[in-house]
Amino acid sequence: MAKRDEVRAASFSGSLSSASSNFKLPLLLTARPGNVGVQIDSHRAIDVLSHPRSVKFTSQFHEIMYENGSLENYPRVVERTAQRAQLLEDKLDKLRAREHYLLEDEAKRKQRRMQRDAARQRRIWLMLQAAKRVDERARETAAAITVQRVIRGALARRVARVLRQVRETHEAASMLQRAMQGYVARQQLALKRERRAREEEECRERSASASRTRCVCRG
Repeated sequence: MAKRDEVRAASFSGSLSSASSNFKLPLLLTARPGNVGVQIDSHRAIDVLSHPRSVKFTSQFHEIMYENGSLENYPRVVERTAQRAQLLEDKLDKLRAREHYLLEDEAKRKQRRMQRDAARQRRIWLMLQAAKRVDERARETAAAITVQRVIRGALARRVARVLRQVRETHEAASMLQRAMQGYVARQQLALKRERRAREEEECRERSASASRTRCVCRG
């Protein structure tokens, strides 16, 4: 039994020496974060090649968790624990900073989204106002054209009526003037006839008186 253990120890030390030529540290398959440093320090403190451990100790070291019960590495454990706590605190600070940055970025994105929505709503409102102004301008133009058409029609009718009245007045004045001219001509003709008749009557009277005077002279 002892020979078997020595053979196994020799074979294991040979494999361990060949493995140690490739790896500086043993395979800590069952190591915990709390004592990894302790195991590494204890492994570095011994010379595996010069002072090989027993098969039982080595198998326990590889397969079962090895814990050093002495307090010689306690300051280093405390230091490493403090370092881990500091690293954890730093990581938590980074996570909090990252979370704060993400929250701020989300708030900024929300603000930018709100600004884009407000700008889009303003553009839509401006477009609606422009369309409304164009529609109102078109309505005003149509109303102005209609009013101008009505005014022009009324003015044209009024001008036509005035021109018709002027034409009728001119025709009436012309007719009256012609009537007056005819009346004056008739009066002048009547006066001429009356004057001629009177002159003829006077001439007859003079001739008659002259004839009577000659008769009296003869008698």
